[in-house]
Amino acid sequence: MMKLSFRNLLYAAGMTVVLCGCGNKPVQAVEEVSPETARAAETGARHGKRAAELPPESYEREEALLDIKARESHLRAAGLNSAADAYIKAAREAYQSTEVSENE
Repeated sequence: MMKLSFRNLLYAAGMTVVLCGCGNKPVQAVEEVSPETARAAETGARHGKRAAELPPESYEREEALLDIKARESHLRAAGLNSAADAYIKAAREAYQSTEVSENE
């Protein structure tokens, strides 16, 4: 029977750490974007920018924002959740960045 010494335990622990730390590094998945999702993001950015350029607290701006939410809902109802996510994210980012730059 093998006698376990402190040195052997230390060696075994070190090898375990080395073996667990090497290789098997997670590969970042490259997410493929469908044409519908890409088109939805482009459209969302355009709609968000247009809404932000309308006069603040105006009926027109409110209508544009409601239209953005309606389009998102329509995409979700059609089963295009990733396109809806891309659309609303791009619209929100464009709206916020355009509104901030106009306020400066």
